[in-house]
Amino acid sequence: MSKTTVVIPNYNGIKYIDDCLSSLYQGSVVPEIIVVDNGSADESPSLVREKYGRARMICFEENTGFSKAVNVGIRAAETEYVLLLNNDTVADERMVEELEKAQSYIFLEYFIISESTMWWEILNVLESKAQEGVDVR
Repeated sequence: MSKTTVVIPNYNGIKYIDDCLSSLYQGSVVPEIIVVDNGSADESPSLVREKYGRARMICFEENTGFSKAVNVGIRAAETEYVLLLNNDTVADERMVEELEKAQSYIFLEYFIISESTMWWEILNVLESKAQEGVDVR
């Protein structure tokens, strides 16, 4: 079982959300997923409900903005860690696994990942900590 919840804010993301969720569910560690929809007028909420029934949906009637969406998602999370992910991100299959491994070593409470952050950057942090004498096994 994953120690991570991924919170994904969504607004009219029909073009992106399927690839994003598919990549997370194909990962080596499958996180809890909360999609916070900001009043989308497209079919993205329906797609999430129909194709990704395991994902929890929180839906607003109108666009409340990024900050409110992610804060509501964070409060709804029930896991040890929360990862904020944009709906246009396709995750590497080992992303959650490597982030959880890194979290246990460097004691981070939250990861904020953009599409440009890759799991091997976390490995670089681990290597750096090991060089400082921190046990990263």
